Amino acid sequence: MAELLGGESSGFNPAMRRAMEAAGAQQWRQGKVEKIKIGHGAARIWILRNHSRWLPELQDVMRREARCAGVSQYKSASVVLAEAAEAAGSLSKPVF
Repeated sequence: MAELLGGESSGFNPAMRRAMEAAGAQQWRQGKVEKIKIGHGAARIWILRNHSRWLPELQDVMRREARCAGVSQYKSASVVLAEAAEAAGSLSKPVF
C-alpha cells in the first residue's frame, strides 16, 4: 500500500518502510516473490492487520483480495481506502 501511496515515480524509500513497520504493517512475501502483478504493473503488498491470516496466503489469493478492495494501477491507495471507508459508512472521501 505504501508503494501505491507514494506513486510510481517516487518509489518506495526507507522512510516509507520505517513508517509502515512502525504502524505494525508487515510486508507479504512468498519465498523470493515480493511483488504481485496487478493490472500491468507489480506492487509490493503490505499487511496492515490480521497478519496470521494473510502472510501465508499465495499470490493468487492476494491478487484476488487486492482486486476486491478496488486496488488497480489507476487508483492511488488513498482513494481505495477512502472508498472502502465510505462503503463501510464510517468516513467520507477526503478532500484534496
